[in-house]
Amino acid sequence: MTSPEITDIVKDATAVEETYFETIQRLATLPTHEYERCRKDEAKRLNMRTSVLDNEVKSARPKDEKGNDLGLFDPEPWPEEVDGDDLLDRIVAGLRQYVVMPPHAAEAVALWCMHAHVFEAWQHTPRLAIGAPEKSCGKSLLLDVIAQIAPRALQTDSLSEAVAFRLAESHKPVFLIDECDTHLASKNPDDGLRGILNSGHAKGKRALRCTGDDNEVKGFNTFTPVVLAGIGSLPPTLADRSIRIILHRRRADE
Repeated sequence: MTSPEITDIVKDATAVEETYFETIQRLATLPTHEYERCRKDEAKRLNMRTSVLDNEVKSARPKDEKGNDLGLFDPEPWPEEVDGDDLLDRIVAGLRQYVVMPPHAAEAVALWCMHAHVFEAWQHTPRLAIGAPEKSCGKSLLLDVIAQIAPRALQTDSLSEAVAFRLAESHKPVFLIDECDTHLASKNPDDGLRGILNSGHAKGKRALRCTGDDNEVKGFNTFTPVVLAGIGSLPPTLADRSIRIILHRRRADE
């Protein structure tokens, strides 16, 4: 079912009679998860297939100097001094508006998001682990909210070892990894990816890999913030490096 917010976006676009070019440019500026929610309605309004709209929007998205289309956003610093206490209170209130969480969990998430903006000032960047005993507890929704607060947020439910250490070296994104139980805590875990996530907890850690035709050894910096969301427990070495948030299904009185 389409959310009221997405319906409003489509209605607003119709009201101002956007041109086709203006519509594509507007959609290209949306974060990936917001575009995913409104793409079907927008395609219907434009009387075109969703796959065609996807290609148009992808072509219009800004790319960095290396030609990457990752949708990473690094906000500019606020021009005036910010009251940190007030800012944290506002973040906590925003988190609680969208996600049901146990006591003090919103405060922990807010502090972690603030840490993500200045993580390079620290020697360690603890992983934020969002867990739940079952489905439909709000894990993916909490990732969506964190994506609006953390810098250079990159949401994915499928991440390979090679992509992880290359992006950590080149872009230092905040990895928001959903469904991590499918490839980290399953019966056949991805030990390579787990090793990258473990090493990236500490500043100065590198992944050594052979690159190029001459198999030259290169060190890739793996130090970057990570959020993990999944059902069940994490591997012990990764759990030791994580701040754990356990969600539950929303009750009728919440």
